[in-house]
Amino acid sequence: MIHKSSFIVFLLAGWPMFSGCTSFNLGNDAGLYEKVKAASVEILVDGHLEGSGWFADPAGYVVTAAHAVNRTNIHIEVVFGTKGRMPAELVARDKGSDIALLLVKGEKGARYPYLMVAKCIPRAGEPIYLYGSALYCHGIMLGGIVAREGTTFTYYGDRQMLVRCYHVTAPSPPGTSGGPWVDRRGNVVGNQSGFITHHNAGAGIALVSPPDSIGRLVTSRQSILTAVLGCGLEELWTQSPGFIKRFPQGTEGVITIPIDKDGPVDAAGLTKESLIVSVEGKSIRYKDDFYAVISSRKPGDVINVKVLDPDKTTAREVKIKLVDQVPAAKKADSP
Repeated sequence: MIHKSSFIVFLLAGWPMFSGCTSFNLGNDAGLYEKVKAASVEILVDGHLEGSGWFADPAGYVVTAAHAVNRTNIHIEVVFGTKGRMPAELVARDKGSDIALLLVKGEKGARYPYLMVAKCIPRAGEPIYLYGSALYCHGIMLGGIVAREGTTFTYYGDRQMLVRCYHVTAPSPPGTSGGPWVDRRGNVVGNQSGFITHHNAGAGIALVSPPDSIGRLVTSRQSILTAVLGCGLEELWTQSPGFIKRFPQGTEGVITIPIDKDGPVDAAGLTKESLIVSVEGKSIRYKDDFYAVISSRKPGDVINVKVLDPDKTTAREVKIKLVDQVPAAKKADSP
């Protein structure tokens, strides 16, 4: 599957520097850990350790996860080596890739060690490494394997965020969010976003923001709006046999689960049993097919879908007005 957002032309003037995608030998750099550690930070929000991050520019620009700083009226700091705690400000974010760009308010004219961003995702099967504060343990490096080719999408129901990402076979404990995934040369090939769970337990699959999205945000230093449906999606054939039988044999499509209250899908009258069988006249088989259409649109756009209800044989036309990712919540009154 090809995503429109994959074809991004980077503006290569000035910082940051980007590395190429050429394959490399399997010999690990002896100083990989030290290189990544030197450019990595921890993220504090109102004094609480929220995640990890890293310098993407010597002028003090730091990349972290958008969900780690997705509130208003917060005080952000980074903890960096011997410099300790330094205040930082939010410059831009791309919720559709779960990445945010901060600027450290350090010493005037200070230059920081930084990591270069690769141009593409490593091939499936290649080893990569995550650096961060795993379970509040500082300076942990974990290993993983790129699990599949290309990007996919995931919907975080608790964050109400649709995120373009790729899969890595690896542990990715809390605290590593926002940390860099690097190749054996120490080039950033992704940013830690989340992980897949099954029955509330980690399934050993990390969700990683791709390097093209990181490069775009670091270069532009401007927030990127992302259109959303206000729901997650599940393919019909992953549902219970009893539910599948309520539709004509061979029917394909996606169920809107879960649905955000007062979101676009909710406003359009869809329920958890609504089966979307086509979008803009094109049949839908996989949820990524639908997500790819959404990712190519802007907030405010209207999409036309056909919805088949259980125990019905005729689909109905429905219009859904897309919105931007859910606004950040205000700071909580108590921890």
